Amino acid sequence: MVRLIRIASNDKNGLFDNNFSTDIPVDETNSIALQSCSFSGVFNILRVDGINELISFKYTDTDEIQAVLTHKDQYDNSNKDDLFSDMTTALNKGLVYKGGKTIGLEFLAEVNSIADKVQIGYQKSNLSSNDSRVTRDGTSEYQGMEVASNKYRKQTSDDSTDDSTKYYSMIPWGQGCHIHRIRIVDFVDNGDATANNGLILGLSNSAPVNWKTSPNMTDDQKTYYIRFSRGNETYKVKVKDGTETDTGVAPTLVAGSAQNNDIIEIVRAGSEIKALLYRHDQASVETLFVAPQLDGEELFPFITLQGGNNSVKFNRAVHTIDPYHTSHIANEEEEESLGARPNPPPSGAGAATPTNNTLILPITVSQFCGFNNFENLQSATNALFQAENIFEATTSNTSFIIELTNLDIDSYNGKSNEDGAKQNIIAVIPTSNNETHKIIEYESQNLYYVDIKQKTNIRNIRARILRIDGTTPVLTGLSVLTFLIK
Repeated sequence: MVRLIRIASNDKNGLFDNNFSTDIPVDETNSIALQSCSFSGVFNILRVDGINELISFKYTDTDEIQAVLTHKDQYDNSNKDDLFSDMTTALNKGLVYKGGKTIGLEFLAEVNSIADKVQIGYQKSNLSSNDSRVTRDGTSEYQGMEVASNKYRKQTSDDSTDDSTKYYSMIPWGQGCHIHRIRIVDFVDNGDATANNGLILGLSNSAPVNWKTSPNMTDDQKTYYIRFSRGNETYKVKVKDGTETDTGVAPTLVAGSAQNNDIIEIVRAGSEIKALLYRHDQASVETLFVAPQLDGEELFPFITLQGGNNSVKFNRAVHTIDPYHTSHIANEEEEESLGARPNPPPSGAGAATPTNNTLILPITVSQFCGFNNFENLQSATNALFQAENIFEATTSNTSFIIELTNLDIDSYNGKSNEDGAKQNIIAVIPTSNNETHKIIEYESQNLYYVDIKQKTNIRNIRARILRIDGTTPVLTGLSVLTFLIK
């Protein structure tokens, strides 16, 4: 004999409490199965305006970012990625170029594809030497360069006018605070043409696979750069979609004492990309260009040498990379003492020391993302705030649990206790593919009966729907569960 029981509820949290006018007798010889269910989730919608536009992230004891979100009438499942992209961009644009933890730091906000929970945090790329990146993780390459004494890099051949001799990183910068730096050493003016003596420190928005074997990089491929030609020629620069221009700034010292030679670097910080010059006889840094940063643009560090084996060398070559790139691994950091005045900001000072991290979201943004509260994190190079609740604007990985709350059945849940706990779960419902309306319609093709563990006359059945992580869902309309008892 098989009996069918249908219960229904309008409770928004998926609670069922149904009474019957007659007894339904059951005992230990009976078993119960879920035949079907139907329920619908509530849309999780967020509006961003002047009231809830500000998020705050304190990533050291003294450094805090106040990031302003873009105003939007509605965020929901269809455009949720736009919100997290905007969060990521806003946080990274709040970074100011300074020494210590900030250099190489990058923020990311996203929905974790496995846990289906929002996470907001940062990772840090070490300021590693080019040699380290080449030898330790193979993420960079030299072409036509050799090591001279004192770890100087120089060309293996004579002067050239092309880009055959180069260094490049196969991992780009990310969106955070990044740098690409060298010091020019042992320059010798051999009296040849101006272009035959120098080097270029640059960034390309084209991946190295497109130009690494070419002797001539195009102007577009050399997206940003600083060019040094010779000691009595001023530095030249180029920015995206522009042509090479003269800075009018002459090198101070590019030969002789390597400890005092010019240091040039390109940095990304805030909403700008800058070219900077550090000179031993100048107390302040000199800015060679400032260009707007393009959101999401990948930039690959490169160096090309035109000066031949006895014309020019460089050392102290370091740069950061995207710490979220799949090929990124931790590297040793370059020595911090460069001997220039002013000294370029170091990356390692205090970077490995755990600091207090605090994330503050407006309540509507916090609720949309699934956060209940925020606890301060003690963290050094990486920090991650993860929401307590599954992100309700997506059902991509979300399944549901159907639990009987007043009928003892033979089922257990290993999640609630490491040794497995008694919990009256009658079924686990896979997610619906219909994410537009979040309607869950389920009917089992194969009934799975669970033994009943008590003898009673049922006059009332209570049940509930839970998300797969045990949290309470938000439902709308009528929810229906249908059981079979045999």
